[in-house]
Amino acid sequence: LVPEMLQRLLGDRFKLTFHMGSKEFPVYALMVGPKGAKLTPCPPDFDQATHREVSPMTLDRYAEVISPVFDRPVIDKTGLPGTYLLSPSPVGRALAQRFAARIRNLNQPDSAPATLASEPSGAAISTALADLGLKVEAIRAPLPLLVVDGIEKQPTEQ
Repeated sequence: LVPEMLQRLLGDRFKLTFHMGSKEFPVYALMVGPKGAKLTPCPPDFDQATHREVSPMTLDRYAEVISPVFDRPVIDKTGLPGTYLLSPSPVGRALAQRFAARIRNLNQPDSAPATLASEPSGAAISTALADLGLKVEAIRAPLPLLVVDGIEKQPTEQ
């Protein structure tokens, strides 16, 4: 999580002490849809140079890739192992739509915040996931957490 050299520097200069923990947060679970997953397994001889429209990735990685589209982290709860050929383009379009909506809302401070369901990006990503036989569902789950035990305000002299 924090590179070892940076940990040493912060520990030496600011007397930073920390430990890893976990805490339950609201998240979205990436799950297999009601009709089953429609995923293409990545063949051993896959050549990325000739197939730029898809990327080989695990569903754990895909959950990370689509997380920015949502208002909370997405975690893989499909239980499907392996690497699949997945297209990031619907995710990219949904991200662009979501950021455009956020920028529009900056100019209207009194407007109610849009929910995922009311945003065009929500429909786009839901459709993209349904095409893959996947869905997201709101749950609570533990996530890793960096807990700061102590830190000095003033750095020590070097």
